[in-house]
Amino acid sequence: MVSKKVLQFNIGFILILCLFNVASYVMYREFGNDNLMGFSRLVDFDIEGNLPSWFSSINLFIASILLFVISRSDDAKQKNQGKYWFVLSMIFLFMSFDESAMFHEMIGQILLKITGPLASFTWLGTVPYMVAIPFLLLFLYKFLFSLTPYFRNMFMICGFIFCLGALGFEYLGFLNFHVGANSEIDGDSYTYIFLNTIEESFEMFGVAIFIFSLLRFLENYNIPLEIKLKNT
Repeated sequence: MVSKKVLQFNIGFILILCLFNVASYVMYREFGNDNLMGFSRLVDFDIEGNLPSWFSSINLFIASILLFVISRSDDAKQKNQGKYWFVLSMIFLFMSFDESAMFHEMIGQILLKITGPLASFTWLGTVPYMVAIPFLLLFLYKFLFSLTPYFRNMFMICGFIFCLGALGFEYLGFLNFHVGANSEIDGDSYTYIFLNTIEESFEMFGVAIFIFSLLRFLENYNIPLEIKLKNT
């Protein structure tokens, strides 16, 4: 099945990225080599515009396309669920652009200018997203419980894994990096490396499993992977 092959590829690629990320940190901490001919920057989870960032952005975009295909399907129209799938598609499209364009980092900088030292942490850029989550859940509540238990549970598990990394472990990493008398030292510690790796890998695993779930949904309901356009 295509869904299993895609999941296997994504998991394998994420594990390789995690290994390279940790290896680059170890080379820096133990041997003082923070470049490795540009390899460190290419695989570092803690910076943007590199291989992990591109991988995440592409997978978020793929999820958006799959959600849009489902929103246009006959199954979604018959169940009057098209609007829910479409809204999710637009959210993932935004998240894809956010991953590559770093919108939440820009929000953090805006908060820094507004509130001063209180917002001197890039983590605060995620606050608007935390505020939006409850409203999104209220909007999706009936939709989620109209799905079969398998897909409802899979979607909720994916969301939990992603948010645990994007909000939970990111906050722990933020505390380790910025808070405390030894924050500058802690920012380069193995504790921070661990938290940062878990944060980014959970985000990638959450999206990878979500893509698997969407492909299974397409397979289960015999929805062709095509976009239907209205005739003009």
